[in-house]
Amino acid sequence: NYGSLVVELNKVVNVDCPVQGEPNRLGPFKFLSLTYTVNDSVNTKLYHNEAGLAFSPRQLEPKELRGQSQTYVLAGRARRVIELLFATHIISSRRPRVLLLDGSLGHAFDRAEINALDTLLQIALNSGVTLTALTKVSSILYRGEPITHHVNRLAKRNGLKHFYTMVGTARRGGNHTETQLYVVRLNSLAKKPYLLEVYNSGDSDAVARLMYTLACNSNNIAIPGYPQGLALADRYARVTAEEANTVKMVLSKHREIPLISEAYAHDLLDYW
Repeated sequence: NYGSLVVELNKVVNVDCPVQGEPNRLGPFKFLSLTYTVNDSVNTKLYHNEAGLAFSPRQLEPKELRGQSQTYVLAGRARRVIELLFATHIISSRRPRVLLLDGSLGHAFDRAEINALDTLLQIALNSGVTLTALTKVSSILYRGEPITHHVNRLAKRNGLKHFYTMVGTARRGGNHTETQLYVVRLNSLAKKPYLLEVYNSGDSDAVARLMYTLACNSNNIAIPGYPQGLALADRYARVTAEEANTVKMVLSKHREIPLISEAYAHDLLDYW
């Protein structure tokens, strides 16, 4: 028996949000991740699903088992790897001026994730694309409090309702590529500032244009200060109960895959 098993259906969506005009959606790119424990290691296989449920497993680096929670951590990492690969695909196929990701450009110490991130950073540089990532909750502390809270308090003291300021740099990926970290408040009605990570932005004038573009896409009255593209991508990427049930039916036809059969044998597909 496997100690634990997690099956996840995931969707990753790209939303084109120009400064003016209606956003166009590319996707969703669907894939299935299957995470399981064998002996003392945790393994994840990815089953890509661009055209139907075409199984083409990709093995992530096995991890030593440190409790049941490790299984869920690696399941999430599988989704992270695909997000990075999909972002690379977007740059190659669409050549956007700016690509905005949800989260940060940080990574765990998994070779598959590091390789995917290094590839994304390199293709962004080669293609002249500014790569950005917006974090809703910052783990960077300054004098015991999140850096976003500290900067926001200083901004209020100076009467600033919307702003951006660089607060540091980070080293990302196996090549230790340097990125810039900004605290941004993109709308005067925003409830809070966010941490924005930027790579390949250019000079200060280019950074100003970048911030203007993001601010123009963050003026939705329902969520002021949060980029509309990220909000729409989140909405389109939600997996419905109907989709989950459809994939369950398709999986039942692939009993030759031992792990899938094991999942059904132990009735563990309730993790959808």
